[in-house]
Amino acid sequence: MSLIRYRDKWVILLVYVLVWEVRNSVYGSLSYLSQSVFWGTLLLAAWSDWKYYRIPNRLIIFGIVSGIMSLVFQAADLEAGSKIPWLLLALSGFLVRGVAVLVLGIFLHSLGMIGAADLKLVALLAAWLGFSETIKILCVGFILGAVWSLQKMLRYGSAFQRFLYLSAYIRQILSNKKIEKYYDPVRDGTECVIPLGTCFCMATVLVFLEKWIF
Repeated sequence: MSLIRYRDKWVILLVYVLVWEVRNSVYGSLSYLSQSVFWGTLLLAAWSDWKYYRIPNRLIIFGIVSGIMSLVFQAADLEAGSKIPWLLLALSGFLVRGVAVLVLGIFLHSLGMIGAADLKLVALLAAWLGFSETIKILCVGFILGAVWSLQKMLRYGSAFQRFLYLSAYIRQILSNKKIEKYYDPVRDGTECVIPLGTCFCMATVLVFLEKWIF
């Protein structure tokens, strides 16, 4: 299945879910539908990153728009005098969290340690869930990514080579006192690449499972 066909299908699916969110918000089931949109977006992002090593910008944009609409609908249920102040505060927090993660993540992206799509996904998670939950997700996600990466290196027999490269990279930084780009797809190839966005999505599920169970 081509990426174009895939995009058409998820756009239709998410628009359908969004219409249901708008329709059912009138009847008081906004929370359930907002969560459905959130988890549906994550599921599609995880699948896209695993399948194509990319997350479409339209999917990230949809996550942002649906998050903002969710806040608008929540504000509609408040008392008349508090709707606008609450909405402005909530929207400010939503946008500031996302932008802050993007700004902080640009450094890691410049070193080739995280892809642009992964960074945008983390920013979306921060906007939706807040910094505290996102930090937990990042920690679990990087652990999952490390395990996945080790499995790939063992599978392709490149574990020793990658550890030598990491050692040389660290020595180069200490010697030159300058941080340089760690991963270059032209130089390093794609054998060691893992879908980090998928790891972050799986980490989100694990973090929420821990909350629901305990």
